[in-house]
This record gives sequence, C-alpha cells and structure tokens, in this order.
Amino acid sequence: MGDDVGGLDRVAANERRFIGFVKSHRLEWPVELECECTGAVCDRRIQLTAAAYRPLHSSAAWFAIYPSDLHVDGQLDRVIDRQPRYWVVERRASAEALELLGSRTRTTELEAPTGVDGGTGESA
Repeated sequence: MGDDVGGLDRVAANERRFIGFVKSHRLEWPVELECECTGAVCDRRIQLTAAAYRPLHSSAAWFAIYPSDLHVDGQLDRVIDRQPRYWVVERRASAEALELLGSRTRTTELEAPTGVDGGTGESA
C-alpha cells in the first residue's frame, strides 16, 4: 500500500480540483474526480456536478467511489447511494478505518513478495 491511506490523498486532491473547477465552469457541468475508495492504487475516475459534490462532502464519513462492488470495502464501507456515474459510501470512523488499513499494510508487507499483485491481475 502506498502513502495514500484509504484514499485520503485522493479526497484532498478532489477538493482542490473541485474548487478550481467551479471557479471557471458552470455549476451544472460535471467535474472529473478520482475514486475515493480504499484501494491503494485505484486510478478510476468519477464525474459529479457541484450539486452532487457539495452535499456528499458535507459529511466527513461519506466518500464518492467508482460504481462497482470492487470499490466497496466490505469491512469499512456501507453503500448509501447508487448513481450511474458514482456511488456514495459511508465509511466507518476515521481512526478505526486508519487502524484497519494500517494493519492490512503491515500484513501485506510481511506476506507478499515485492512486485506481486496477489495473483489476481485485478486493480481496484
């Protein structure tokens, strides 16, 4: 797992991108953002309008993810809204989530040889 624990760096990047976007575009136009799933190397993109983004990020526990069950962390996330371009998940408390994600990182580093993707060939 990289430094982006639980997609939090992507959330911050999305906030900066959203603020820049709404300054120069119409509010009903969708902005392309990064998936906020807990996948360490997720590179999927989602599209939200300002009308969808603002209420979604009014809660620190809500995250916008790519619309697929592969992006839902069964131990941390509960899907609360399914839209065609994105899903909204409610993630367990931040401290609890960071602890679980940190333990996954330590376990993965101890068990997986360098450069191996777990043999699935899939990415979140």
